Amino acid sequence: MKKLLFILFAAGLAACSKDEPIAPVPPTSSPAGFRLHSVSGEISHVFDFVNDRVETITQVGDEDCLKKQIFYKSNGQIDFVVGTTTYDDLSVKVDTTFVQYAAGRLSQTTTRNSFTGAQVTEYFTYDDLNRLSSVRQRRIMSDITDWTWVYIYNDDNNVARLELLGAQSSLFEYDDKTNPYTQIDLEVRLILGDWRRMNVFSQNNALTKTVVFSNPTLANDSTVYTYQYNARELPQSRVDETGFETTYRYE
Repeated sequence: MKKLLFILFAAGLAACSKDEPIAPVPPTSSPAGFRLHSVSGEISHVFDFVNDRVETITQVGDEDCLKKQIFYKSNGQIDFVVGTTTYDDLSVKVDTTFVQYAAGRLSQTTTRNSFTGAQVTEYFTYDDLNRLSSVRQRRIMSDITDWTWVYIYNDDNNVARLELLGAQSSLFEYDDKTNPYTQIDLEVRLILGDWRRMNVFSQNNALTKTVVFSNPTLANDSTVYTYQYNARELPQSRVDETGFETTYRYE
């Protein structure tokens, strides 16, 4: 326990800074690297690799910066994750995510806030092709909430439909280019935590997204994406119809 507390304290001291840029990468005709290093847009994050595995994920928001440090077991499985959030007012929050495996696959994560005691537990299931098939999330804060997401794939290993049970369904169409997130281990993509908003489990890149709400009084919401690709046919930038841009950087 003393060792864990020391690690938590050290991670807090190493919290990320807004001075660490995740800058958009201007278009270039020269070949880029292959491995995804950072994404900048609605959601911005940076992957730091050590010995070809992700050791740190940095996520920058409008008013905060979250750094997730991943600790591995000797067998290569994730042991636990320390998340340190630094806010613009210089306050710091530390969360610890404990990980469980079943049949060699990540089956559950439990994230606890070291100060408030709030807890989020996520349960993962997979299909016969080792693709994520569902996530059940339970949040224990001032009250308890439960949500379940279900992933339905097409023949090209793309998520054709993402259902948030009882609330909405998201429908996707894709290009024929490689999704750079496929370079990241599946369990790390789960730890990334942006799987609800980013299409990180598909083989290709989403060209359209249509959200159909369970409430019939709500109109469907559709988004169209246009990509520019680098010389390796990986996305270099993505723009939606409003002009909002997401950029990708490789190493």
